[in-house]
Parts: sequence; C-alpha cells; structure tokens
Amino acid sequence: MTEDEKRPCCRVFLVGEGPCDIGDLAVEPTYRDADHHRVGFLRPLLTTLAEPHFELEFDGQKIAHIPKVPAKQGKAFMRRKIAQALVLATQADADILVFARDLDRQSGTKASRVERRKRHAAMLDELRSDMQEAMDADADLRRIAVLVAIPVRMIEAWALADRDALAAVLDGEPEGMPGGSPEDYWGDEDDPDSNHPKCVFKRVLSEDASAELLGRIAELVDPDELSRTCPDSFAPFRDDVLAQVEICRGPRKGRLRDGAR
Repeated sequence: MTEDEKRPCCRVFLVGEGPCDIGDLAVEPTYRDADHHRVGFLRPLLTTLAEPHFELEFDGQKIAHIPKVPAKQGKAFMRRKIAQALVLATQADADILVFARDLDRQSGTKASRVERRKRHAAMLDELRSDMQEAMDADADLRRIAVLVAIPVRMIEAWALADRDALAAVLDGEPEGMPGGSPEDYWGDEDDPDSNHPKCVFKRVLSEDASAELLGRIAELVDPDELSRTCPDSFAPFRDDVLAQVEICRGPRKGRLRDGAR
C-alpha cells in the first residue's frame, strides 16, 4: 500500500460565490461534465493545508444555485444560505462544509481597517448563528464540521498575498503592488489605477482574475506567507482548517464521529 493510500480521506463540500472561489463546482450540477476541470482558489489552498496527512475529495455548489428550500427539510430554519448549504453537504455525505463569502463593500466608498474588522466579525457571527440554528433544528446536521471563509475584502486579495507565488506565475517580479496588507486594498473598481483588489490584480497579472489563473496561484501559495499578510481573514481560517481536518482521522476514516462538530 502506498503512502497516499494510507492517508485518511476527507470529503469537503465547498460553497462559494463563483468559479474564482470554487472553480467548476460553481457550475450547476446538472451541467457539469468531465471537461469541467477549473479548480479556483480554495481547492488547491485547502489541499496544501491538508497535505501530507489527509487526502481531500471535493463537491460543492455556487451560493446562487442553492435552492431556497432543499428537499426533506422544513421551512422554519431554512432562512439563510448557510443553513441550506449545510443540508446539501449532509446529503452529499461530506465531512466538512466550507462556506466562502467575500467581505466586500460598495466600490469606491470610504473604507478603513477598523470598519472592515467590525464588518468581518459581524458577518462571521451572522453566518455561524445561522449554521447553529440549522443544527439546533436538525440533529442529523451536527455531524458536519463547518468552516467559514471570508476573504477581506475578496478572494483577489488572498491571491495577491504571496509575492513569491505571483513571481513564479509571472516568471518575474510582480510590479505595481501597493504597500501594506492586501486586506487593506480598496478603491473604485471602475478606476483601473485604484487600489481596489480587482484593479490591483489586473495591473499586476495583466489580466482579470479567473478560475484558471487563481488556481495556478493557489497551487504555489505559501500558507505561512498568506497568514502573515492577511492576518485578520486568512490566519484564523487556516487555524480552523487545521483543527477540523483532524476529524477525518480515526476508525471512521473520512467521516465525522457522531456528534462531532
């Protein structure tokens, strides 16, 4: 038996805002086929975090494609997308649900570190409260570990966090990068010279963010560097991933023990 065959396998259900987050898992399941192979940013990143101890299998959906009331569930607690995603992850026999949303805010509006930290904490609290409501209403949902990823202010900021990874993709040093943490990048999205993360990304990479390009960057990202440069949004998410992936070890290889979360 090879070393890979000995590794416990974790099944991860990814829910994100689009292909840049979760690749072709953002395509409606009905229309997925063998040619859908774009991975987006989160899948390679999670794989790096899990290695070398765990193998990950992925399924998922785009937030907008999640039905308002999944089958076999009552309407009382199906008020928020995270609760609906938890049901779908359970139906998919997943071990871990990763729910990803950009922090974002209206383009061009004034932004500050204090403001984004407050909004980040408030969004985390809201999503976790919705998840807890779903679990309290249905004990079957408690077997899933839930991780919430909120890139500040969007996934492009995480993709800009490791200059060495960018240099490898560019085959040269990245130019046009603002100073400071990518979490602080903001500006008018319609102004190509602004520090809006999408604008910075396009200036540095000479193309818009895409599932393919973000996947290439994510495969090269050093999680230590990403934690250092995005300490408010990525570092705690990384800690959660490393803690929760341990649930996939043990006699129920690749599955949660009853009641674990």
